[in-house]
Amino acid sequence: MAPSSTSSYTVLSIRIDQPQTQPVPLQYITEMSDTLTEKFGVSSHALQLLAAKVNPLVLYWMIPKSVVPFVSSGLHDHLDYLKDKGVAEVAMYPNTIFFSNGDLNVGSFALLSKKAEETIASIDSEKVLKHVYEQKDSLQAEYNKLKSSDKRFSDELKILKLKYDNLCEEFERKTFIHEAEEKMEQLQITLTDSISEFKKLALYTKQDKAEDGDKTPSLAEVFTPPDFAARVPTFLTNMEVYRVKLEETYKEWCQSVGSLDSKKDLQIKQLNVDLSDLQSRLEIKSQAMEILKEENRVVLKQYRQLKAKNEKDGAGLAHGAIPDPLETDPANIANCFQETLDGASQAKCSPCTSLPSPMYYAHATSDNNNIYVGGGVSPDKDAIHQVYRYTIQEDKWSILPLPSQYYSIPQVVGGRVTLFGGRDMKSGKVTGQVSTFHEEDDTWKDVYPNMLVARTRPAVVPHNDDVIVAGGKGEDTTVVLDDIEVLNIVDSKWAKLAVQLPKPMWGISATASTKSFHIVGYNGVDNHCYNDAYTIAIDHITYASALDQQQSSKGTVKAQNPWVSLPDAPLWYSALVPTSSPPVILGGENKNGEVVATAAIYDQATQLWRQIDSVTLPTNVAYTAAALAGKNSIIVIGGCTDTKTTNAASSTSLTKVTKVEFEAVKSNN
Repeated sequence: MAPSSTSSYTVLSIRIDQPQTQPVPLQYITEMSDTLTEKFGVSSHALQLLAAKVNPLVLYWMIPKSVVPFVSSGLHDHLDYLKDKGVAEVAMYPNTIFFSNGDLNVGSFALLSKKAEETIASIDSEKVLKHVYEQKDSLQAEYNKLKSSDKRFSDELKILKLKYDNLCEEFERKTFIHEAEEKMEQLQITLTDSISEFKKLALYTKQDKAEDGDKTPSLAEVFTPPDFAARVPTFLTNMEVYRVKLEETYKEWCQSVGSLDSKKDLQIKQLNVDLSDLQSRLEIKSQAMEILKEENRVVLKQYRQLKAKNEKDGAGLAHGAIPDPLETDPANIANCFQETLDGASQAKCSPCTSLPSPMYYAHATSDNNNIYVGGGVSPDKDAIHQVYRYTIQEDKWSILPLPSQYYSIPQVVGGRVTLFGGRDMKSGKVTGQVSTFHEEDDTWKDVYPNMLVARTRPAVVPHNDDVIVAGGKGEDTTVVLDDIEVLNIVDSKWAKLAVQLPKPMWGISATASTKSFHIVGYNGVDNHCYNDAYTIAIDHITYASALDQQQSSKGTVKAQNPWVSLPDAPLWYSALVPTSSPPVILGGENKNGEVVATAAIYDQATQLWRQIDSVTLPTNVAYTAAALAGKNSIIVIGGCTDTKTTNAASSTSLTKVTKVEFEAVKSNN
């Protein structure tokens, strides 16, 4: 909006303290203009160069009175800057002298002020300023329009980019890019038109005015010297730079869109490759399983034929022959489960005091009075290092002193709980250490020598004066072991067996009875859980047998492979009841992936596994631990309710402890 009169303006003079004999250098005018607009906080349209003279160089600026306070403040703040630039005098009409080198007195300043006033009066300022402001407003409107278009275009780009994330087909993406290109072309046309109009206005000369009969002063007439036209190319260059930068931004965005699309295609291709590879591996595994099952059926058939031949010939089972591994003691705990199937007894479940911390995948052992639990996994990081003791009669838990190893297998050996293998508490490395707890000293001691091979997660099964240790993971935990070593607690010596496990195993569920050693479930070299079941006559894997095998040069026992393969168990991740023969398993996951609360027993008559519906735990549970609590009872400890992932098992691990007691059914007679 143009001002109403020249009284709304004042005059600022700046004198350069050096004689000038040439026309006013444009760089002084430009530099002073930039100083006022950039350093003094005044917008460029508020300042108009009124006049300039030489000898010495004096510049006169016409300033709206509304911005005088800002200019005054800026001048006071930057006097040192102006002096460094060679400015010798700064004064503002009618009576303000900011500083002077001493040549300007009050009289000369008044004369200067009067001359400035006459200069202003000699110009039809209102008309000039009106024209200038109209042109300025027009240019400002065009600039605002361009700026608004730029903002709208940026907003549209953001919206289009969000839409792209949901596009799935090539046709939609190309349509989108085409629309963006059209908008870019429209913006370029607008910029070009604006530049042309501005250039036309800037080059409007006296001759053009005369031809048009226009008496309005041109821009060149208002500005003396006519620097405005000289600065037009710079403005046009800046506008072109802006247009090029906007175009480059658009191209970069298009490239990023293409990059995202290519990356998405590569990910889809990789997923298809991974899926195909997985399907191939599943097919190979399925074929391998069928081959193994067929081999098991052949071995079982051979076993039955040899057994029938031995019975017909009246031959006994000599050392090294295929035994009847399921021959059992009538007092075995498995009979309690068998009797519930026959209706002769019933199982009663009752809750006990909970574990101090939730735990699954633990191992339990008992000495008739106490049950010891350790080697498990828990969301409580301290719990994995502890060994817990449960006093059966008092229904009370306590914690033993911290041992020097964890993830160890606890077993009662010689009346004392003893830890086998696991990991060293300080270094975390797999260890072969054997530690025994002494109640009287409340300490762990190295009563027995270390195992021949350091291992973690092996099967550890006591039998009379022997402790059988089989499989596990070695010091290099990528190596799964298949060897067996035996500790004789009388001689306190280890011996390695020539007989090996049917295959490399770790995390093995194993137990021994008076005549048999059973395996029901384990983890393989691929870290998958298997429900395979094997059995062997205990005489093949004792300490005495190991000594005999070491003295034998022919290795007949190893060649015969005395292991007998049983049908696969119906459950995975189950607890194998200690000393049970035929083997009995509790809880676990069925073939449908469901965690259950039932039990199963191997039926010798049918040579099949039978589910025991009459024994049902109070909670569906897997990875639980079981220990004997007496002649006719067991304690079931911890476990988890979800086996899908390690995190799921940890988050659903239990503190629940249940006692299962078997009672004879009273006769009605």
